[in-house]
Amino acid sequence: MNNYKNKKNVIAINLEEQPEIRHDIDQTLNFGSFEELIKLHGLNPKMNQILFIDEAQESDLLGSYVRFMKEKWPLTQCILTGSSMTRLFKPDQRVPVG
Repeated sequence: MNNYKNKKNVIAINLEEQPEIRHDIDQTLNFGSFEELIKLHGLNPKMNQILFIDEAQESDLLGSYVRFMKEKWPLTQCILTGSSMTRLFKPDQRVPVG
């Protein structure tokens, strides 16, 4: 993640180091409110950017938004990493395909 932090077109978030962002993500009601939150951290879906979220599995809701990231942000490359990514998609969440 350190390689990404100083790049101009990269929004780098670590959900273990930034638990307040994890909390805010888990308080969102839908993808639209998640998008507004991420915009506050620098995302502009109309620009070529990279959204890099480390320890993504720490969020209870982030996995449910993965499908919409791909569909609604075609210019944004989303990279989700973590030490236990099997926890990203909860049992009641639809796992994106394709």
